Parts: sequence; structure tokens; C-alpha cells
Amino acid sequence: MLPLAGAVISPSDEDSHTFTVNAISGEQYKLRATDAKERQHWVSRLQICTQHHTEAMGKSNPPPKSRSYSMASQGSGSSPMSVRRPSQNPGNLFGWSQVNKGSSLYSSKRSLLPDHLMDAREMMSQAQGQHRDLIQSIEGLPAAPGLSPLDQDLLMLKATSMATMNCLNECLHILHLQQVARQRGSLGGPTIEWLEPKLPDILKNGSSSLGSYTTGEGALEGSRLELSSPESCSFSGEQEDIDAEDEAEDCFTDKEEDLGAVEEERSVILHLLSQLKLGMDLTRVVLPTFILEKRSLLEMYADFMSHPDLFVAITDGSSPEDRMVRFVEYYLTSFHEGRKGAIAKKPYNPIIGETFHCSWKVPRRPGASHGEPQDPYQLRFVAEQVSHHPPVSGFYAECQERRMCVNTHVWTKSKFMGMSIGVSMIGEGCLYLLEHDEEYTFTLPCAYARSILTVPWVELGGKVNISCAKSGYSAVITFQTKPFYGGKLHKVTAEVKHNTTNAVVCRVQGEWNGVLEFSYTSGETRVVDVTKLPVTRKSVRPVEKQGPTESRRLWQHVTESLREKDIEKATEHKRLLEERQRTEERHRAETETPWRTRYFDREGEGLIMTAVFYLLVLGIGIWASVRSKKLRENAQNGQVEFSFLANRSVNLIVGVFTMTATWVGGGFTMGFTETVYDPTKGLIWALFPLQLSISFIIGGLFFAKPMRDKNYTTMMDPFQRKYGKTLTGLLAVAAFISEVVYIPVTLISLGVTVRIFSDLPLSLCIWISAAVAIIYTVLGGLYSVAYTDVVQLLLVFCGLWLCAPFVLASDVYTDITQTAVNHTYQAPWLGHIESHEAWTWVDNFLVLTLGNLAFQDFHQRTLSSSSTSTARLICFIAAGVVIVLGIPPILIGAVAASTDWNMTTYGSPSPYERGEAAMVLPIVLLHFTPTAVFVIGMGAIAGAAMSSTDSCLLAATSIFTTSIYKAIRHQASDRELQWVIRFSIVIVGIVGTSLTYLDDSILTFWILGSGLCYIIILPQLICVLFIRFSNSYGAVAGFIVAFVMRVLCGEPVFNLPVILHFPGCTLEDGVYVQRSPFKTICMLSALVSIPMFSYVASLLFNHGIVPERWDVFKVKPQGAPTPEDDARECDEPMLDTRC
Repeated sequence: MLPLAGAVISPSDEDSHTFTVNAISGEQYKLRATDAKERQHWVSRLQICTQHHTEAMGKSNPPPKSRSYSMASQGSGSSPMSVRRPSQNPGNLFGWSQVNKGSSLYSSKRSLLPDHLMDAREMMSQAQGQHRDLIQSIEGLPAAPGLSPLDQDLLMLKATSMATMNCLNECLHILHLQQVARQRGSLGGPTIEWLEPKLPDILKNGSSSLGSYTTGEGALEGSRLELSSPESCSFSGEQEDIDAEDEAEDCFTDKEEDLGAVEEERSVILHLLSQLKLGMDLTRVVLPTFILEKRSLLEMYADFMSHPDLFVAITDGSSPEDRMVRFVEYYLTSFHEGRKGAIAKKPYNPIIGETFHCSWKVPRRPGASHGEPQDPYQLRFVAEQVSHHPPVSGFYAECQERRMCVNTHVWTKSKFMGMSIGVSMIGEGCLYLLEHDEEYTFTLPCAYARSILTVPWVELGGKVNISCAKSGYSAVITFQTKPFYGGKLHKVTAEVKHNTTNAVVCRVQGEWNGVLEFSYTSGETRVVDVTKLPVTRKSVRPVEKQGPTESRRLWQHVTESLREKDIEKATEHKRLLEERQRTEERHRAETETPWRTRYFDREGEGLIMTAVFYLLVLGIGIWASVRSKKLRENAQNGQVEFSFLANRSVNLIVGVFTMTATWVGGGFTMGFTETVYDPTKGLIWALFPLQLSISFIIGGLFFAKPMRDKNYTTMMDPFQRKYGKTLTGLLAVAAFISEVVYIPVTLISLGVTVRIFSDLPLSLCIWISAAVAIIYTVLGGLYSVAYTDVVQLLLVFCGLWLCAPFVLASDVYTDITQTAVNHTYQAPWLGHIESHEAWTWVDNFLVLTLGNLAFQDFHQRTLSSSSTSTARLICFIAAGVVIVLGIPPILIGAVAASTDWNMTTYGSPSPYERGEAAMVLPIVLLHFTPTAVFVIGMGAIAGAAMSSTDSCLLAATSIFTTSIYKAIRHQASDRELQWVIRFSIVIVGIVGTSLTYLDDSILTFWILGSGLCYIIILPQLICVLFIRFSNSYGAVAGFIVAFVMRVLCGEPVFNLPVILHFPGCTLEDGVYVQRSPFKTICMLSALVSIPMFSYVASLLFNHGIVPERWDVFKVKPQGAPTPEDDARECDEPMLDTRC
């Protein structure tokens, strides 16, 4: 049995699959999971189990009376570290319930301790004395400028020494509890019982899935926390009417002045800091409860409006210059009252959908006319948490009587900086003065929590810009952080200038929480003491009248517990709120229900970009269809051929664009990046650009000339000429299915891409994308497809190459040249091929290289070119372009594999461990690039996916019309075929789009499509083009051989067992797995079977061995062909388009 009480479970550095369990008995167990994701699951669950057993042991065996190991110092009381408090760290860090009953337990059990524990306690006592001497020596230093007791390095040394002593004391205590438990067990005493699940809230990641957690009845006695099911939590999106009569002046004045909690929990903070890295993003890190303020972040934004008289007075300015100066004055004085005391504490992270309402009554100015009512102005405020990841808040304030309002959105992004924590307030605010028709835009400064190991305090830093486009006035405010040596705290400077003349009209200097001095160009100066400004209390509804999602009602139990200094109870209430938020988020993801805000609407570039992209593509498609009408009327080969081949008039430039865009789709961009990033694969498994390049070169050398010289319409035409319409129709079904089943793959990648930056439901994005592609394909055929491909490929090229430098400029990843061959955060991104995977790699390489030649999309581009030489040049140039377009996905995938995701806004665990590796490209663009660049990059991915969708639609329709429908309706007129084409595009598009609902079967369809092309169609195409004596009997035999062998080789996706065992076939977990290149073997078997059976059939019928009446395919020649017949065969089009 594996003892878990007091054990340490940690991932191993050896590889991404192994983890170790270090028991307190000294034994070490090394375990191995199947992959990194499963390892993370096991580690997380075992750590929870360990915590439960440790808590159980602690409750069953109360610890001895705490000795004064955590006494910071016995020296001077002036030092921040010298507060004499008994440490409460063991109880809070490990969740033990300490019962202080003196030393009786220790005395009664002392005889049970073995000698080595006695020796350990003596050594601990000696170490404690040395620790005390170290503290006294440091604090005894003279307060000299060069070295003082408050030096940062010395403070860190003191804190580290204290944390070490606490840790050693806890380890010794665990050993003591284990010994006591063993001796109790041998005496028939109580055993360790399984406790109610309870998760520590100290280092818990905000994205952890805790769906299996259930709350006990008595977990929180006396609490009435309002929890609801996911179904009942979906808000209607309706705004709540707030009755001003219900609001009362706020009576809560929670000043954060108590430093005791921080002092007592310093070791917890040290333990937390040991898990962090410089630059790590803290957005998803749940911090200890004792460092929280007693208010939500939304309420903190409201407290910035505590001088509403200055805010309302902005619009009283007599000139644009005066109004800008008034706004700067209000802005600079707003931050002081927003802080509740000197200590730096963190407000509650609002949960999504949380709101806060309040108002202020502002006395009217003394100069108001007597005819106006004397009731005060009312300034109303509402804030809402509109997003969880990233955490975005919106707040709005208005004064209707003064016709002014301010609207702001803020994304708080925190980062660990060693001895401090930095919080960037990303976003923008806008002040509207409707009376003057002026609009002031402004940004927000960064905030820093300094000296987090001693007495944490807040300072602001960064540059803020305020501008008014109409008046031409702007202001630059600089919040200066204190330099390492010298300088003042909280210093701020500002300049107000007129942009047209570049003249500075006002300068401000001072402290944002102290005295500010305004200097004007006229020589006049004015002093504002922020600490003496009158503060207007906000009016808030009582908690019992607030809605269930309003801040004070939502967090009331956490706030009450903090006021009572019951940290454990506050932590439990906080955890329940966070768990409810995760449950609701999972429910929305499962049901594809978008989050609907109440008071704020998103006006981002994403939705605009979506509309612009679709309108651009649709507009070009319609323009191309209109432009093609005249060419269609003059088409010599009929309108059907014009729809499929654009009258064979595609020039070199357009041909290269449409050939490249057809294959550089969503699977190319997103799938290529995913494979490079995937730690189980790597670049060696992602050679799609090289495979495409080789495919184009082979096509240009061998396939383009024979196909284009004979003026074929589709790749099925040579079959129709040689084998007849019936057999060609049967073979065409396989080619048609391979095109149709590829449509849902392209549409899903397109829909997911559009959904990311538009926030529309996935199904809606897919149907909109399909509708746009269907419309312009119906209207213009290949002509529209080709010209939209030009725009789409330009967007792909510019978008990917624009994003790559921004991704590479990020500072959160390790040098990709080092991670290419070294195991840093995951396996090297170059990848490797195990010996048993070599033939599988060869098989996949050949499938993706040669299989492309069996798709109608490729041949449609060469057949539509203006000449044979143009067709070949298109192939050769496109072969180079795909290599160039493959570089950005490689770089982005390599950066993703080299990133410490804890240092990004995405957080930990990594996309691979979360099962989101398929979305790593948009994830990297979202978290590594500016918003504008991200939107352009997502537009590039969308363009790539749509270019593949329209190509599949047209290819499938061309095969159906010319090879299947025409085989059934021999006398179909040109007009009838035109309507068949239109209806076929619509039906194929609807069918392909409907297949996207079979999410679990997309892989099945992809395997089916690629198998049909490579194993069945490719050998048939090679034989019909290059082996003159191949005939229908050989084609049928080759089809049967390929199909039967492929089925016998097995396919796990279809639950087909392996019956035909090739060399290397192994039994893994009760299932046989092929290790040979079985797909290529099946293809080659068909390629050999076709000429062999063709030759045998010809031999049998030509020599009369088999009666001629049995020759159903008429392979016996009836006479030698004449030169005139050969010439007619070359010039005659394969599709009769005469009416």
C-alpha cells in the first residue's frame, strides 16, 4: 500500500510522462502515465488525496504546543520584521485544525518518540538559536547609507531563514504525527478516516476543473450562500431598474490598516512566491484570502469617483483649455480615495456577470440661477464584469442634469516582478460632454504592490494620455515610480498643451496622494491638497434589496468572515463562488451558449473584421460573376465548361494564387502549427509544405501536360473515354465522396476561427461561412473562386508574416534554437521518430505527397489554365510559394513549444495539457500579439479556410455533374446542366455543413476521404494516363484489391480489426497495430493489379480463350485506329455541351 499522508507528489524532469511520489517514510515511487495530460491529472488528484490524509492525521493527532520558531526577532521593535507573533503557518498552510492544549500531549507522548526524533529536535533547537543570532546581527547594523537593516537582500535573507525554520518544524511535526499514528494503530486506537473533500486555496490555479467537488451539508454553518444551477444562472441580459429611493448613504468604512495578517502569514507568502517566476502572469493564480480587501474590484472603480463635485465641474469650464485642465485635476485627485489605507491589499476578483450600482448627490454650484430647482445633481454609476478570461470590467457614470457621462473598459493584467507585483490596467475610457459636443479619451496607469515580504504598499507608474479631438487639446500625465536610490514617492507630473500650436498651457507637479501644484502660462499657480478635499459618500442599496449578482450581496459572506478575521471560513466561501463560476462556464461551453452582458455591448474590432472579411470576399465573388457574364456568352466550349474551368483563360498570376490558396487552408495553417507544437510529434511529423511542394512538382512534370493537352474537363474524363460512362460513374462516386467529406473539415476550422474573434456561436459561424462560399461559387463558378482566392491568399500571406515578428518579439519563451533539440518545457519541437514509427512516417509522407494528385481540386487548376506551359509553370511556382507560407506556422508552433505558459495571460496548464492543442495558433496570436495584429492574423486563418471550402464545393460539383449526372442523363442540355450545377453546389454545401454537427466523426470522414484518393483513385489515374493497355477489367480488379486490402488492414476509427498482418504488426493493449506502410502497400497492390488483370483479360479475349460474348466491357479491338481517329480523340472535348 502506498502511504500518502505527508507525501510529496511532483512531476519528473526526465520526460513529460513520469512523476514521483516521495513518501514520508523515505520511500520513492516512480510512476509513468501514458501522456503529459494524464500525468497532470494523476498529479493533481494525488496531491488532493495527500492533502486529505494529512488533514486527517492532523485532526486525529493535534500538534504539540508551537515553539517560538517564527519569532522574527528579539531586537529593535522599529524593524518591520520584529513584530513578535507566534506563527500560525502550519495550520493555515496545510489546513490542520490546531487545538492549543498546552504541552500535555507532547509530554504524554514524549516517551513514544524514538531517539532519532529526539536528536532531530535538539538539532532544531540549535538551528533556532543560530537563526536568532542571524536576525539580531542584521538588525544590529548601524543605519548607514551603504548597508542598513532594511536592505532588500538582508530582508530576503531574514525571510528565507524564517521560512526554512518553519518548513523544518513542519516536517518534524509530520514525522511525529506519523509515529504517533503507527503506535496508536498497534494499540488498536483510531485510524485515519477519509475527510470531506476540501481543496487548498493557496496555490490553486484558477482554471482547474473541480467538477467532481460536492459540498457537504455542514461545511459552512450559518451561511446562506446563494448557489444556483447552471441553467438558472444564465441571465436574461435585461437591465435592472434601480430605484434611487432604495439607496442610502454608505455606512461601511473598512480601512485596510491591520498588518497582522500579513505578518503572521509571511511564510505562506514565501511559499507562494517560491512557485512563481519572474514575469509570470498572475491572472489565473488564486492568491491567499488574507491579502484581500473587503470589497470587489468593481466597487474600487466606484471609489475613484469619490470627488463627484470635481467631476461635474468639468463641464463648467469656460473654454476647451479650461475644461481639459479641469479634467486633468479630477483625474489626478481620483486615485487617492480609491485606496483603503496604506497597505497594499487586493480587491475581490469579480466573477463574470457581477455588477455594482451606486450614486452620489452633488450640491449645485453657488452661481446657479434662482429659477432652477435646488435639488442636488445625481451622479449614477454602474459597473459590470463582462469577461472572465481575460478579466475585463466595464463601468459607466452619468449625470443627466449636466449632460455628461464617462464610459470605461479595463482589462487588469497582473505580473510577478520579484519583490513586487505589477498590475497593468489595459483599456480606455471616454468622457462625453454633450453640452459642448466634446469627447475626451484617456488611458489608465499601472499599479505596483511593493515590498510584498515586509510592509506592502502601493505606487502608480506609467504614462497616461488624455486627448480631445474636437478642441485639439491633449494632456500627458506621468506617474513616476520611486528610483532605487533617492527620489520621492508617488510623484506625478503633467502637461496640458494645444496640439495645433504645440504650446503648453498648464503644468502640474506633486504627489497624486498629497499636494499638487498647477502652473499656468500666465504665471498663476494653484495648489490642491488631495488629502483635504471633501469626500462625498456614495449611496448604495442595502444588501437585502440588491440583486443576487451585485457585488456586496455576492461577496457578503466573504466580507463578514474577513471582518471576523475567520480566514478559513472566508476562503471556503470564496472557493464556492469561484467553483460556481467554473461550473457555469463549463455549462455554457458544452451547450455553446454565448455569454450575454447586461449593461455593456462589445464593440471590438473582431466583429467588424468578421463583417468586413465576409463582405469583401462576397463582393469580389459577385464582381467576378458579373464580369464573367460577357465572357460566358462568348464561351466557345459552352457555359458548363465556363463554370468549371473559367473558359480555360486563367493566366499565370491568378493560377498561382488559386492553386496555392486551394491547398493552404485551415488544415495547413492550424494543423501545421499544432503538429509542430505537439510534444508527441514535432516538425519531423509536420512536413506538409514540403509534401505539397513535391506534389506540385510531380504534377507539373507528369500530369499537367497529358491532362491539359487533351482538353479534359475533370480528372474523370480520361476514365470516361477509356472505360465508358458506367464504370466511370462508379469510380466518380469515390472521388465525389472524398471531396464532400473534406468540406466539414474546412468549415469547422473556419467556423472556430471566426468564432474566436466575433463571439458568435460556432454553428452560426459555420453556416454563415458556408453561405458566403456557396453564394459566390453559384454566381461565378471557378471565375469567382479564382479571384476570391487571390484576395484570400494575399490576406493569408500578409497576415501570417505580420504576426510572426510580433510572436517572436515576445519575452515569455525560451530561444527556439535551444528548445529545438533540448527538453525545456516539453519535448524538443523538432520531434523524433522512434524505430517502430519509421514506416508509419514513410506511409504518412507518401499519402500527403502523392494523394494530393488524386484530388479534383489540383487538376481543375491546371485544366483551367490558358495553355499547357502555363499549367506547368503554375505548378512549379506554387511549389515555392507553399514553402514560404509554411515558415510562419513553423515559427509560431516552435514558440508555443518553447513557452512557459505560466508567464502568459493564458496561464497554466499548457494548451496541450488542456486538450486545446488544435487551437494553439489562435491562442498564441491572442496572448502574444496586440489586438489589431491578432484580428488580422485570425482574418488570415479565416481566408485560408474559406479558400479551401469553395474549392471543395466546385470540385465535388464538377465531378457530380460531368461524371455521375451526365452518365444518368445522356441527353441533358446545356441549360439543364447549368441548373444542375447551381443546385449541386447548394446541396453539397448544405450536406457538407450538416456533417459538421458530427464532431466526433470528423476524423472518420477525413480518413475516409484521404483513403479513397490515395489508395483507390491514384493508382487508377496513373494507369489510365500512362498505361495504354489498361482496361475496364483491370480497373475493376484494382478497385476490389485496394478496397478489400484496406478493410483487412483494419482501422481503429471504424472499429475494424486487423485481419491482414503485415511485418511489424504488434499487439498493444489487446489491439493489433500496423507498423508497416500498409496504405502504400494497398495502393501499390492496386497499381500492380490494374495492368496485370488488364493484360490477362486482353489476352483471354484476343486469343479466343474466353468467348467474345462474355466480354461485357468490349476490350477486344474491333479494328486498328486511324490517324484521323487519334486526332479526333485529342481535339474532341470530353463534355458535349450542345443543346
